[in-house]
Amino acid sequence: MKKRIVQVGGYAAALAAGLGVGAVAASSDPAQSREYVSLATERDELVTTQESMEDENRGLYAEVKSLRAQVDEIEDREAKVQELADELEELGRDLKKQARAVAAREKAVGIVEATIARNTISDGTYKAGEHIKAGTYRTKGSPSGCYWSVNSDPNGNNIITNYIGDGPTSVTVLPGQWLELSGCGEMTLQTS
Repeated sequence: MKKRIVQVGGYAAALAAGLGVGAVAASSDPAQSREYVSLATERDELVTTQESMEDENRGLYAEVKSLRAQVDEIEDREAKVQELADELEELGRDLKKQARAVAAREKAVGIVEATIARNTISDGTYKAGEHIKAGTYRTKGSPSGCYWSVNSDPNGNNIITNYIGDGPTSVTVLPGQWLELSGCGEMTLQTS
């Protein structure tokens, strides 16, 4: 019986040794160690940080895409503004040309108007070649009760020709002759 006890004692010792090894093995589980838990926590924090950064990156990418679209729109607007500026510059050049042409026409018209004014007469007595130019004078419009006479003297004693009437009329006076006008309004020397 002593042998059996020794054997049973041996099993018990082996069992106890096994349990001790198991306990040591159980306590040496790497997933349970402080270092493992610390690394797992750090990994979880890094994964969370990575996910947060990926979300931020997606947001930044969307913002960059929006900014690129805005830049494209601004570039399109700048191109249109430049196109309009070029058109405006060309219109400015055209306007300056037109202004020079208008100024030239105004000058020509001014000369014609001044000539007409110098060659326009009204009621009075005039000597052709001295007070007025010799030539044909025509009424403006249709005066009523117009009288004119071409005379060889300033007093109207020697009438060469005369007219009295309504409506448009014209008279030709030669150098040295006298022209008397009454009620004819303005008469202008005809150039053609």
